[in-house]
Amino acid sequence: DNTSLGVSGLDENFTMYEGQQIAQWLDTTFENRNDDAGDAAAPAADAPAQQEGAGESMEVDS
Repeated sequence: DNTSLGVSGLDENFTMYEGQQIAQWLDTTFENRNDDAGDAAAPAADAPAQQEGAGESMEVDS
């Protein structure tokens, strides 16, 4: 209900779509996205393992 979408492009005027004009499009888009993603909480089998704190560093002055 409180969603707005602005669309523009080269040689095109800016167009604003609001509320019910885009509700069906949003529902369809996110349903398809969720179907393609599967279980988003589970990491992919070929994803590299992340160690806690990996890539972080801290300098300590003594």
